[in-house]
Amino acid sequence: MRKLIVKTVAITLSLMVGAFAIIYFIFSAFLPSSLASLYFRVNQENLSVKYSVKAYEKSGNVSDLATLTERVIVFGNDSLTVTYATMLINDDEYGQVLQSKSQGYNYYIVGSLVEALYASGSKTQAVEVAMQNTSTLSSGNPIEVILVCAFDASDIETANLIKEKLALKEPSEKINSYLTAINDFINN
Repeated sequence: MRKLIVKTVAITLSLMVGAFAIIYFIFSAFLPSSLASLYFRVNQENLSVKYSVKAYEKSGNVSDLATLTERVIVFGNDSLTVTYATMLINDDEYGQVLQSKSQGYNYYIVGSLVEALYASGSKTQAVEVAMQNTSTLSSGNPIEVILVCAFDASDIETANLIKEKLALKEPSEKINSYLTAINDFINN
């Protein structure tokens, strides 16, 4: 009798594990975005990014690329942020993403890209991306992001590069305040 109970429990557990494995395989093969969301909610960076990449590769949809980009930004992975944020802002359908998001979304993505480029040592490219992707000088724009990066790192060389680029822009009160801040930073 005891053997029968043990055998029944073992078979039941084996079937449950097998069913779980099959369900997991189905989700990973056919619904990777669902697994990515689950892993994102439980703060599993590697698995969330892995399945977000699979979801994007499977669909090729710009909204999946946006979700992937947002996740690598949240997890603070600079190299992946550079890769996917660059792909996102250069995607032909990026404008559609911006229409469905809040007003500051573009500056969030570009600002995060600028910060990741700076952190990975591509400081000149970070300045170029900030200058090319700043249409208005609202708070939190990419120019401010690169300025904060340079100031925090006491990086006079990058501050001078930003100053040169700003001097080429049409003068405004905000540009003048940036130039004043840069001059104060360099002279102190």
